Amino acid sequence: MLCAAVVVSTFGLSAPDQRAAATALAAEPPETTSLEQMAAPERRKQIARWIYEDKIEQGQSGSKLASLPYRERLNRPSGAELENDEHYRHIPNWAVSGHKMPDNGTWPAVMIAGQGKCGTNVLAEALYRMNYNYPLTDYSIDAEEARQGWAGEVNWAAVGGCEAYESEASLAEYRQIFSPVDGFGYKWLDKSTSNLPCAKEITKALPQETKFFAMMCDPVMAMWSRMNQIRQALGEKGSNPQELDYVLQKRLHSQFDCFTLISNGDKRLEQQQELCYQLEGGLRLFDVIGQWKEFAGSRMQFLLAEESKQNTSYLIVESARHLGVPLPDDPNIGDFHSNTAEETYLEPEVRPRPLEPRPSSPDPRAPTPIPAPASTPTPTPSRGRSGITSSIGCDQPSGR
Repeated sequence: MLCAAVVVSTFGLSAPDQRAAATALAAEPPETTSLEQMAAPERRKQIARWIYEDKIEQGQSGSKLASLPYRERLNRPSGAELENDEHYRHIPNWAVSGHKMPDNGTWPAVMIAGQGKCGTNVLAEALYRMNYNYPLTDYSIDAEEARQGWAGEVNWAAVGGCEAYESEASLAEYRQIFSPVDGFGYKWLDKSTSNLPCAKEITKALPQETKFFAMMCDPVMAMWSRMNQIRQALGEKGSNPQELDYVLQKRLHSQFDCFTLISNGDKRLEQQQELCYQLEGGLRLFDVIGQWKEFAGSRMQFLLAEESKQNTSYLIVESARHLGVPLPDDPNIGDFHSNTAEETYLEPEVRPRPLEPRPSSPDPRAPTPIPAPASTPTPTPSRGRSGITSSIGCDQPSGR
């Protein structure tokens, strides 16, 4: 469930002011950058700026590479790795035809609109089981790297903002990503993590037949996933639970947004700004959900990462129901692209509660249970080795 405690703040700046402030941080990075350079304050500002832009419908900046998302700047797969991916498809005669496409492309049948760090990868794998595949072709890899600096997700709004869905020329380029039209025997899937702020523009641009999904998760657990990602990239010094707790306390007890707090000189918060901007996006989730319900209606299906952790068939069963397609032979699916095997990975202290069978009817022979005294307090988890308690309203770890 979403964390009620985090939906209590307002932004200190208007969206245009936030966009202007975020754009001011853009700078062209060098061709090669070491992890030590990535950890420098200025570099982390550039990295975090992308995450922030993702959540506030940022307009196009002057630098494509400066718009790289944090996870891909630090862990970007090579071209060879992408071509070995099971989702990769080779365009026939790609090299000898002068990189000529077989057709002008088409609209995706399905779009994953987000939310980042909540399980979009595992949802994409669930849809793959039902014959939906995202573009990972010779053309899409080249086009996405030229546009956003990396490949593997479409993220059409990441460069150009939501307005990218309003131009006919832009939409023609967008459709070309989904080529050939026959999808190599699959229906095309737009797997993105930056499209949630663009409900109005996307639903107006794409045909009525296109269905949408959004993975929802506890915003604090999404921060935890982001923290582990930072630790994987920068080592244990990059982030830890105590710093996550600091970010929560500073942001949730302030009327100002992360950018304003950092600009006012909070150096400790600046070192954890990726976490702060992840939280900033979580604070807007209820507004985003309302926009999708208004503009997409029944075309949008919200899925809960917490439920997918408890029930391995949840994503496939619910997706098949939304799309009106048959279930695959095996409806169960595990986790994908997890960093749990990394030495720097930290488990959340809170564990999923085991599901208990619900009795169909009360047994009249059973003794009447004795109610607990009214003065008995509700137990709350104590602080564990992570230093974080679930008293902030978050009781289950989220998906990625």
